[in-house]
Formats: sequence, C-alpha cells, structure tokens
Amino acid sequence: MSLEDAVEDCEGIDPNNPYHQIAPGKKTSMFGYNWDSGFVSPFRQAETAVVERALGSLRKVGNETQQNAPMYVVDLGCGNGIPLIYAAKTLQCECIGVELDENLVKIARDNVEKEGLTEAQVKIIQGDIFHTENYIFPNKKPSIVLVFLVVEALRKPELQQILTDLYEKNTTQIISFGWEIPYWTDKLAVKGDGFYLYDKVRARMHAHRKPHISTQTHTH
Repeated sequence: MSLEDAVEDCEGIDPNNPYHQIAPGKKTSMFGYNWDSGFVSPFRQAETAVVERALGSLRKVGNETQQNAPMYVVDLGCGNGIPLIYAAKTLQCECIGVELDENLVKIARDNVEKEGLTEAQVKIIQGDIFHTENYIFPNKKPSIVLVFLVVEALRKPELQQILTDLYEKNTTQIISFGWEIPYWTDKLAVKGDGFYLYDKVRARMHAHRKPHISTQTHTH
C-alpha cells in the first residue's frame, strides 16, 4: 500500500509527519491493519527522544490539582513498554501499562525486568484499554496518560469518553504520540515534535490570557 492509498484510507493523516508513514518492513501496513482482530491500533514504538521531550513538557503536579497524591502514569496500548519504563525512571513514579497483545505483554514484562524495575514500579496488564478497571482504581486516578494510537482508535467514542472523563474530572495530563486527538483542539496545551500534550490547567490559562494592549503614547 502506498502512502497515497493510506491517506485515502484514513482521514487525518499528514504525509509530512513521519509517524503517519507506513511501518517499514511490515507485512501488514499501518493502515491496512486487520481491525477485525480485536486490536484498535498497530504497534509502533515512540522514539526515545520524543518520549523525553514529551515528558519534559509536563506540568509539575501541584497540590491544587492532585492533593499531594503520588504521580501515577498509565500507558494505554503500551506495546513493548519502553516509553513507560522511561517514564518510571525519569519521573520516579508508579506506572501501569495496558496491552491486549499477548506477545507484546511478554516482551514488555521482560523489558521491565531487564531494566531492573519491579512490578511495583511498572506493572504490565494484559487487557482491553476500554475496560477502565484495568488501570483506574477506586482509590486513585492517573496523573498522566500516554497513548500512541492511530486516529481511528482515538476517534472511537468509548476512548473519547474515557479520556474526556480523565481530562475533565481528574485534570489528568494526556500525551498522544504521533497523532492529534480528534476534536480536542481546544484542549491542546503543547504541540511538540512528535507529540501532543493535553492539560486542562494550562489550556484554561491559554484561553483566558488576554492579548497585550500597548498604552504607550506615540508622538508624531
């Protein structure tokens, strides 16, 4: 499948965005994916440099938004677990990855062990990202959510509702790698190189920021 064909198959593809290209060396192209298999998006790992930039753009968790709760990161569709491992090491926080693919779950757990991390630091759950009981627990909510899903998945009403609830009710910061979340332009706080960061606190600040009006008197 050519990129041109892929563009016709999937609304929202940017031909200039490297994340929107066909995955090299794959028998199944990124957009010719077997959607009937139960998976909502093909696996593709976010580059470490992009993950680093994205996590560096996060707002520090403050008392006014998290009430001194420990930072808690969830990766929906965590793949091989690499971005989540990086988050655990750099943010020094508890991390949970949810992945449906059994092989990727095994790889992710092996990667966690290889990096010297425990299950208490990075827990990989085999499960459906639409089942919030896999990653939202009664006594705590995610501070940060990571997603690297193609736009078809991001547009699904079930996922839109889950992300909206987290964003609105818990002031969760949400990072989407590679793809802008459809219909969320007003929620975008940072458009980075390879990622989009959604943050209710900063989006509200941007919306209320008034343009500067000069009061300087000009003489002619």
